[in-house]
Amino acid sequence: MRCSAGNWCALAATTETACVPGTYSNALGLTVDTECYPCAEGFVCEASGITDLTGLECPAEFYCGSAVAAAADAVACEAGKYCPANSIQGIPCVQGTYQPDTQKDTCIGCEQGFFCDFMYSLGALPSQKVECLTGHECPDLTMSRPNPCGPGYYQDTAGL
Repeated sequence: MRCSAGNWCALAATTETACVPGTYSNALGLTVDTECYPCAEGFVCEASGITDLTGLECPAEFYCGSAVAAAADAVACEAGKYCPANSIQGIPCVQGTYQPDTQKDTCIGCEQGFFCDFMYSLGALPSQKVECLTGHECPDLTMSRPNPCGPGYYQDTAGL
């Protein structure tokens, strides 16, 4: 007897044994449980006998390494990062955006009067927006660096 996908059969066995949660297999004829593949990164394999990872993507706001056997084992996205569905790790917010909260699937655009410097050169973290510096302006909602005031102008108040 040749085992069906998602199962393995010991030699001379008359019954199939399902690949355990955290594993899957689309191959036929497995003879030992170690031939079941670990669940791929970015997926959650909660059931036994999985043959196809379609529809088993790691949920948005979380990321999943390999062999994840339960949604409860998915890792919450960290502040300063975002995790769309099927993430294998948190993705850092890009220049001009930030994310102060954990477990989010998008970053937030910077706001007027603030800058969001993903390079950290001025002390900002991807989890923070920083008030515009004195002597500078931050008019753009995607500011990554404050603009110095032009010749003949000054700014003695932060956050403008």
